[in-house]
Amino acid sequence: MSEEVRRTLEGLVREGEVMLNEYEKAKQTLVNPSTDLGRTALSEFLGAAAGELSGSARAASLARRFSQSSLKEDQRSRLKQLEIQTQGRVDSWIDRVRTFLSGVSTTAATLEKPDSPMLVARFLRITEYSKPETRLKNGLRILGTPALQGTLRNEDLKSGRTKPTGLVVSPDQQFEGFEKVLEIMSTTFGNVIVVDSYPGDDTLVAIGRCPAGQPVQFLTRPPQKESERAGFEALARRLMSDRHEIQIRYAPEGVLHDRFISSQNGTWLLGQSIKDVGKKLSTINPASKETAETLRNRAVAIWKKSKPL
Repeated sequence: MSEEVRRTLEGLVREGEVMLNEYEKAKQTLVNPSTDLGRTALSEFLGAAAGELSGSARAASLARRFSQSSLKEDQRSRLKQLEIQTQGRVDSWIDRVRTFLSGVSTTAATLEKPDSPMLVARFLRITEYSKPETRLKNGLRILGTPALQGTLRNEDLKSGRTKPTGLVVSPDQQFEGFEKVLEIMSTTFGNVIVVDSYPGDDTLVAIGRCPAGQPVQFLTRPPQKESERAGFEALARRLMSDRHEIQIRYAPEGVLHDRFISSQNGTWLLGQSIKDVGKKLSTINPASKETAETLRNRAVAIWKKSKPL
């Protein structure tokens, strides 16, 4: 690992640790009796005690319940605000770590080739957690593993990203082929375009692996079997409801043929539709820069003429 790469990694780890420490301290402050909030709770407790001394058991009981409810509501509100504020910082940190990891290659003892996409995919699994504290803890755990610390090497490419490698998928490699598609989806960056005219539930599962928050345009056609269309569209609408950044459109008949996945960090050509990967002998290959640009431009033109699902 070069000194520059090491310094960058150590800086990102330090930044994450500081954020986690600040978050935990702020969170503890909200429930510590020595804080203003704690003193407020204490004064409410004393008010309840005064009700007891006045001889009104009902008044004391109501006062106690009111003070507990008020304290919990105030705590929940402040904790929620803290989470929202922290989430923005954590998301920014995750994005910078992803950019860093995408620009280096790794060679672990059990791997035969650089494996940066898999490393990025592993790191981005932390986005499956909703709480910023959990994302930070798991992200730091991944960045701090001996395997990562010992295998990062200074093999940065001129493009700033790992050179993609293709895959030949035969009928006895259906799982490996679909896993490759999931890997590609999980490491997409920026605006994503997916073109596949033969969709299925597996297609939606794969698209759902795209990192949350980045725009995804899925250009397709209705399922060939009418009996499958209703189920596919119901699942597609649930996906778009959960992930508002994902859009799906039906292209005019006869204008789509080849299948591809395209984002700012590369375009992949698929020999078969996503739902059929591995059923027959096919390939998954990276496209040249010129081909990728042409495909994206033509897909955008078709998108404008297509019907939203």
